[in-house]
Amino acid sequence: MFVVSIDNPSTEDVVVDVVTVPGSALAGDDYTPVTTTVTIPAGQTSVEVAVSTLNDDLYEGEEQFTLEGTVTSGNTSNTDPVGTATITDNPDDLPEVSISDVTVAEGSEAVFVVSIDNPSTEDVVVDVVTVPGSALAGDDYTPVTTTVTIPAGQTSVEVAVSTLNDDLYEGEEQFTLEGTVTSGNTSNTDPVGTATITDNPDDLPEVSISDVTVARAVKPCLL
Repeated sequence: MFVVSIDNPSTEDVVVDVVTVPGSALAGDDYTPVTTTVTIPAGQTSVEVAVSTLNDDLYEGEEQFTLEGTVTSGNTSNTDPVGTATITDNPDDLPEVSISDVTVAEGSEAVFVVSIDNPSTEDVVVDVVTVPGSALAGDDYTPVTTTVTIPAGQTSVEVAVSTLNDDLYEGEEQFTLEGTVTSGNTSNTDPVGTATITDNPDDLPEVSISDVTVARAVKPCLL
């Protein structure tokens, strides 16, 4: 709520045309624009101007717009007052960053999805690195260290990690992709996703007992 005021009452009405002017906050996206005329009656010192702000799920941080006035009637020492509105964002809109879990067959690509649950007006930059678990770098997957960017207005980006096929049966093995947010506003900074590698069923060992053919043993003949 803006307050249009004079610091001393006057014996005549003071009439002011007011209009909202966008700044980092945009008309129609962040607030409902207003163009109107207000009157401070003679003997009084203020009148209010209400401007509705708009709620969305986009995290934007603080944004501003102004209400600019032009005095059209009445005696004042100035004729062009300006007030600034600062819109603070809903803390529930602060995006949470996550890395998806993934299950892949040995020899396939493990494709992680690095995502935020709400789009942001600025890029979100995340450093990611593979970390061994029961699956080992170089033996079971090709290690990755890289930086990914979720562009402003978008919500996800993929990171592919190659898994390695061998003839050794190992059962399910796991490694993680760990992230660190280095730029952008998020509610958390260290997301982790887990990859589970399922073994090739053809590598499952088959146990067998060989057949064998032998000559019957002959007992010696004693004379």
